[in-house]
Amino acid sequence: MPEPAQSPATPAEIINGSTIMLFVGGKPTLVAKSHKISYRSSTESVITKDVDSSLYAQKMVKQIDVTISVDAFVAVPNNSGIVAEDLVSELLKAKEVTCKYGKKDKTGKYQEGKFIIDSIDITSQAGERATYSATLSNTGPIVEKGS
Repeated sequence: MPEPAQSPATPAEIINGSTIMLFVGGKPTLVAKSHKISYRSSTESVITKDVDSSLYAQKMVKQIDVTISVDAFVAVPNNSGIVAEDLVSELLKAKEVTCKYGKKDKTGKYQEGKFIIDSIDITSQAGERATYSATLSNTGPIVEKGS
């Protein structure tokens, strides 16, 4: 007797990159072309005498690093969001900023934590739109929030 046909699995929803936003100090980064978030862990190998074989080491996470990169157009400052000039001001203060990374409609899960602005590169070629690239790295834990 043949098995009854199974209903196909519901496909996962693919998220459009335009729906993801970086918020710095509670304000969105304006006129962004792209955001990139990188998660990396540093590990340590641990070999003890109480295992059957020392050929295989256990690994332990020592550190988690999160880096966020932003590529955007340079825009005139306004109160609705963060532009290159605002990030330069924050970098010159040499203080940490609170960043949140998630959907721009503020639904679903998102990550939040304290970051240091590592670098900002502003490119302004004649006859082209001025752009900037900024890199931020975490300085403390990143917390996952939301539903």
